[in-house]
Amino acid sequence: MHVKYLKYVFRHKWFVFRECCRHGLYWRGLVHDLSKFRWSEWLPYAQYFYSDMKQHEALWAIGKFGCAELAPWGFYVKERFNLAWLFHQHRNAHHWQYWILRDGGEDNRNKLIPMPRKYAVEMYCDWVGAGLAITGKRDIRDWYTKNRPRMILHPQTTTIIDELVKAENAEDAIGKGAKGDKR
Repeated sequence: MHVKYLKYVFRHKWFVFRECCRHGLYWRGLVHDLSKFRWSEWLPYAQYFYSDMKQHEALWAIGKFGCAELAPWGFYVKERFNLAWLFHQHRNAHHWQYWILRDGGEDNRNKLIPMPRKYAVEMYCDWVGAGLAITGKRDIRDWYTKNRPRMILHPQTTTIIDELVKAENAEDAIGKGAKGDKR
């Protein structure tokens, strides 16, 4: 389980680093997702993605003393993963969730803070890197179109991301045109 997850993390970091370098963000590419090596993120991620959850949860439910309360943090695999994901979002400024201020004031509205360009670009690079690491494909436009409605982005951040996706589409069109010319 841990070796499989380590391979994925390194593969993901490599693709993100390459993409960050394309955009001149060498340091951001190097330090990207270092929090995934913290035990509070590592173990829940590895268990969630690379273990048999049903078997694992059954073992924790039985536990040494036959009570589920003895599971780490009192949660099961999915709940521990959700907490680790929350930690990850709030430790890494390249996640859009990092830039939402939960106001809780009279109108109980969220305040959106614009992402500095370097983090918005790193977020885009993260999406490209995840796609390459998981599917081997660089299909950011379809992924972004599908997931954009769930994102809560400041308009300035949306503009940056839309520009990057548009540029990606232009590169795809140029690349396809060049392939077509060679036939």
